[in-house]
Amino acid sequence: MKGLLTKTMSLFPVIFGIFTVLNITSCDNISDTISPEEGVTENTITLSPYINEGLTNRMGGSSFQENDEIGVYAVAHLSNNQIIGDIQDSYAPNIKHIYNGTSWTLPQGVYFPWAGGQTKVELYAYYPYNQAATTSNAKDYPFSAKLDQSKAESLMTSDFLWAKSEATSPTKNKIPLSFTHQMSKVIINIKSERDFTEEEVQNFSANFLNLHLDAKVDLSSGTVSIASGSQVKNLIPRKRNNPTTGYGITFEAIVLPQTITASAELFAIRSAEGTTPYTYKAANKVIFSSQKQYTFNITISRTGISVTTDEIQDWTTTPDIEGNINKPVKKAIDISSINWSLTRVYKVMDKGIQIAEVSKEYLLSGTAIDVQAIVVYPMDANSNADLTRGFVAQIMQTTLNGNNEYDPNTAITTHGGSVSWHKPTNLMAYTAGKSDIINKVQIDKSDVSAAGADAIYSLTLEPDMVTDIDENKYGVVKIGTQYWMRENLRVERHRDGSPAETYYYNNSIANKNLLGGLYTWNTATNPSNLAPKGWHVPTHDEFKTLSIYAAGTATAPYYNAGKKLKAMRMWSTTVNNSNITGFDALPGGRRLDNGTFNEINLYGQWWSTTEYNAAYGKRVYIDYGNTGVWVEANLLKTYAESVRCLRN
Repeated sequence: MKGLLTKTMSLFPVIFGIFTVLNITSCDNISDTISPEEGVTENTITLSPYINEGLTNRMGGSSFQENDEIGVYAVAHLSNNQIIGDIQDSYAPNIKHIYNGTSWTLPQGVYFPWAGGQTKVELYAYYPYNQAATTSNAKDYPFSAKLDQSKAESLMTSDFLWAKSEATSPTKNKIPLSFTHQMSKVIINIKSERDFTEEEVQNFSANFLNLHLDAKVDLSSGTVSIASGSQVKNLIPRKRNNPTTGYGITFEAIVLPQTITASAELFAIRSAEGTTPYTYKAANKVIFSSQKQYTFNITISRTGISVTTDEIQDWTTTPDIEGNINKPVKKAIDISSINWSLTRVYKVMDKGIQIAEVSKEYLLSGTAIDVQAIVVYPMDANSNADLTRGFVAQIMQTTLNGNNEYDPNTAITTHGGSVSWHKPTNLMAYTAGKSDIINKVQIDKSDVSAAGADAIYSLTLEPDMVTDIDENKYGVVKIGTQYWMRENLRVERHRDGSPAETYYYNNSIANKNLLGGLYTWNTATNPSNLAPKGWHVPTHDEFKTLSIYAAGTATAPYYNAGKKLKAMRMWSTTVNNSNITGFDALPGGRRLDNGTFNEINLYGQWWSTTEYNAAYGKRVYIDYGNTGVWVEANLLKTYAESVRCLRN
């Protein structure tokens, strides 16, 4: 087409073939039938239409292209040129003109006359042509930018151009029609300093967000405004074949003049399909004005993302105006849609490197807090979660939902607090926040906080899972400073590959995935290691640490700890269950040394590696009728019970 030009367009003379009307002496007696008068050239209007590009670069491409179509209205002055005519009274409305690559032509049988005599005429023209404009209200003409502008054609036909001539009496001189862009143009330039390779950057994709695309146009003035009832949509921009110099990739789109409210998401950029997008929000409102170009220059680096903006008046070069976010911003993650049923701990990744950890965990600190929460921890110098710098993004409700989960508590404003753990005592210091619920968190080295309006969402989440030698996978739950498997072990080999004596309740393999395996004490404590690498079968004292934290007291039998550890399913009664810790303890029963099984739905019981004496090992159990955890319990080593593993 046209307006995608990198230099000033040459003026192509265009003869629109406007002929006299026979027997016309004034505009007031214009005939409904328009016929050409052969051989009369003095009444033919000659035009020089061009696109006002200014003096420098704007968009790639050329001027009007072959098969482009424009619509032209001829409006005559009235009362001996004393009254300016109205476009809605055009005597030749919306006459199509087609560019054939070298000249403009009219459709066969169509004529476009002067008004007659010395009557002045004003011409109004627009691009792209639409037959429906002939019968529509010329001051309320509907126009829409394309939703998908990834192709050059859809980008060009989204660019509404408008021109108006001066009032002119019949003349042989060329009448200039200077077309201007009535829409806004938005460009995104992206480059990477460290995080992405040049090839990766070239494969980025982008979307413009929350934009109105449906407009109404006053063809008498070229004014474009948002149509009544227009709904915001997400637009797919065009990727330029050749990015802006100094950048790895450039996207561009044509949008309606409109105002984007502060903190509204403006565009999203993905480094690969399915990845969490970089989502840009402007700190203040953004005004896209007619005939202006807006450029967002994005630099992605390990230390953050810097964004600058510049505005170009009339799509020509003027001094740059720095945006209000011309500073590095922190990388961020959206935690609002995490699948906590898979695991209660997620890794926050930055290009394959873990930089933080997100956990849904139980926080208990005296009377300060006794509830489930979502906490984000940065990583320390040893690549472990720094438990002294926890950011409490969300506090949960105290009652379970229909899916036996705890939802975020949107009724309070104490989100955004902090938690600092003291590992030797398994206790924490908690400070309440003063914020509404926080869904988006930004991370910068050891600092975690609520994401700012200008944050870019470049980080990704990976579930923290454990895999044993048999390729069984287990979720993880953080309780205090301990990290436990969320499920009972179900491996059938030791870590060195040797067989492990494994039973399933009632000798049914159907019980494997839900209840896990049942193991004798000797199997659980075998030096060949039943636990996956990096994990171990816990000691008696480690079970006590778990029970004391969950109970909030060091007094056995640790009442309320069992309630907080028990799952909300399979137990013969759930009156004494809350599972607020997420440990998800199930009543898997046991195998006696005579080969029989019992206590399913009644007791959950797990071996520790601590020996009581030659015949007995120490174990822990929870029963259906109480809220406590029975840690000071022993059992014959030849019995088979469940095993839960603890991270080293």
